[in-house]
Amino acid sequence: MIVPSEIAAAYAKLFKPEAVFSAFTGEYLAPCTAKPPPFAVVVGGETFSLSEKDLLLQNTAIDWNGDGHMYCVIGVADGYSGPYILGDVFLNSVVSVYDVGSGYMRFAQRL
Repeated sequence: MIVPSEIAAAYAKLFKPEAVFSAFTGEYLAPCTAKPPPFAVVVGGETFSLSEKDLLLQNTAIDWNGDGHMYCVIGVADGYSGPYILGDVFLNSVVSVYDVGSGYMRFAQRL
């Protein structure tokens, strides 16, 4: 999910220990054993909570600083000046319906 810089940075600081920014990849990394803090998105006045498993991507594990501790990419990335994208991190947490005829997308929280 690609969001404004201030949101990505604020979210990364909520990890314990705090997620670190990799200038090489342009992503925030946190220890793979960290419990992701909650994150929610408001669309059309409705709040959608995102799945923990999509907020810390276990399939991205790397030994970031060479000390044997594995770090994983967090699911909230810095989008700098845009565009901003909800993407698969959001879509994995909702049921989405695309009403092409009326030009609407509808979402419901996945349980």
